[in-house]
Amino acid sequence: IHLSPHVQKKRSYEIQQIIAHANTLPANAKVIISGDFNAVSEINAAQYPEALRQAMIESEKKQAHIRNLKDSQIDYSILNAMQQAGYVDAYHHIHKSFKASIPTKAYGTPNAFPRRIDFIMVSPNLRKRITEVDIIHDEVTDRISDHYPLIMKLK
Repeated sequence: IHLSPHVQKKRSYEIQQIIAHANTLPANAKVIISGDFNAVSEINAAQYPEALRQAMIESEKKQAHIRNLKDSQIDYSILNAMQQAGYVDAYHHIHKSFKASIPTKAYGTPNAFPRRIDFIMVSPNLRKRITEVDIIHDEVTDRISDHYPLIMKLK
């Protein structure tokens, strides 16, 4: 998936549509929803300082098309919705430490805040099948995209 990069309300609508569609699948369906959620998880809230929120407020003041905050706060509702729907954050299931998916070295700026906005979310019946998950940081992935890729292996 690739959710709206600039508008929180649109992301909220998009994730509700995705969850609604996934709910039409058989109850035992093995579901993986992955990609650029353009949202952060409350699991990593300690990684997002007040300075990030202030920078986002300033960005919204300068650019009318950017509306990523929710009531002037960092928005965790997108990933919360996935978790409330029963989905498991595969990376966090294996790793309890933080690892950013943006920015990469080639696309970051000195003032950029490391964030994890790319996720692999799995249905509960896949949780025990996850053997490896990583956000790949290396010399190649440092420069080929503005996001680091995620990989997951299942048994």
